[in-house]
Amino acid sequence: MTDERISELPEATSLTEDDLFVIVAGGINKRITEGNVVSALQDAFNAPRWIDFPDGSFDSTPPTEKYSAGGFTSIQDWSSGSYSVGDYATPSSADGFIYECVEQTGNTGPSEPTWNNSLGALTSDGSVKWCARGYHVIATNDDLTDILAVGYPLRYTNNSVHRYGMVLGITSDRIAVMGAPLIEGDTIDALAYGSPEMVVQLPLCPTTGAPDWVYGSLSAGTDLLAQLPQYICWTLGRAYCVGFRAKHKINHDGSEDTNTDDPTDQPMVNLAVAGSEVSPTVDTAAISPGTGVHPYVTWQDNSPVAIDVSAYQIDRGDDITLLLTQQTGTAAGLSAMAVFVLE
Repeated sequence: MTDERISELPEATSLTEDDLFVIVAGGINKRITEGNVVSALQDAFNAPRWIDFPDGSFDSTPPTEKYSAGGFTSIQDWSSGSYSVGDYATPSSADGFIYECVEQTGNTGPSEPTWNNSLGALTSDGSVKWCARGYHVIATNDDLTDILAVGYPLRYTNNSVHRYGMVLGITSDRIAVMGAPLIEGDTIDALAYGSPEMVVQLPLCPTTGAPDWVYGSLSAGTDLLAQLPQYICWTLGRAYCVGFRAKHKINHDGSEDTNTDDPTDQPMVNLAVAGSEVSPTVDTAAISPGTGVHPYVTWQDNSPVAIDVSAYQIDRGDDITLLLTQQTGTAAGLSAMAVFVLE
């Protein structure tokens, strides 16, 4: 090529190793060769989707901690007394699980219960019910806050099995994970992160296009999205549901966006992909089916450790459903948001 402006060249102009680009910016000339261009394009196309953290930058064993309200705190051993829904406890003899209080109508029993140590299983303890959960905190030895931020996808590996999640919170030495739970004893052999573009948020508004009164007369187990004139289908490649949240705009008493009624009058919901519930329904009454509380007034998230890894995978063509898991009021004005991480 002769010395010409790029804007004046024909669209099909070829580039040879003898050609030289000169970019003038702020009075400074930048020379770019054909080799520079090819190398940059190769790097862009060959960049891995997942970038591994170096060995030693994280602890292989997750700490016994929880993340809430923007902070990390240690989970204490069980003791008799009063707990609230959403509290955690650990057995006096560690069994690889933490236990989330999912139902509370009074105090615990006087002595420590026999724990049902199977992921998602319930343990009755006086007037308290506990659900076995995985861990959701990763301890880091390096400050990764200049690399990661809330909303970044994560992939953690044990014995060549990948699990997927998303950064829920991060400090200089801790990462809170929302998604597939970490099980104590299953060491983290590798940890990788992806780009924020690999996280997909899917809004679900089951009351759009259907009369609100319809949702006040449905029974538990009903697929709310099936009441609409359209279906919800996943059209991307393989991904994993790492969480969901829900909110009622209308309270049970008919008021809008104000907490003037008992929140337990709002029904609970659960997300299902390909017919399987993403968060385990932990008992026949569907108490704490992932959300843990009835969504009302403010957005409520499912528990970050309440993802069933046998049910969170979704492939192109799979249906997405929103299940009514407990019906004590009306689902008027209900909206939900599902979050997926692409493989």
